[in-house]
Amino acid sequence: IIAALPARARARAAGIMAAFSETLRLDLAALGPARSEVIAALAQDPFQPAEAAAALARLREKSMILQATAHQLVTEIARDPEPADRERFAQALYQRAIDGVPLAGLAAPGVLHD
Repeated sequence: IIAALPARARARAAGIMAAFSETLRLDLAALGPARSEVIAALAQDPFQPAEAAAALARLREKSMILQATAHQLVTEIARDPEPADRERFAQALYQRAIDGVPLAGLAAPGVLHD
């Protein structure tokens, strides 16, 4: 993703990504337990719709937290480059999305998928 930026912007973007890396890692890691809760709630017998809805709401909350962090990161990186460079950055960002999560391709091994 950073490679889509001109050389003059790459070092700055790398620094911004480094500053966000721990927060992103924690936000991504929080999705696993929330997904597990949804799986357990959906598999429960007898099915409890209220418990499933609550588990899905918790997963949605964790997903929104991750998205907010990713959007802050993207906004910081996009602050300085020229418009054409921002467009290339945006194209690269969403072509590399995994599981619909921008920047997930940059996650450490095992953070998204075990």
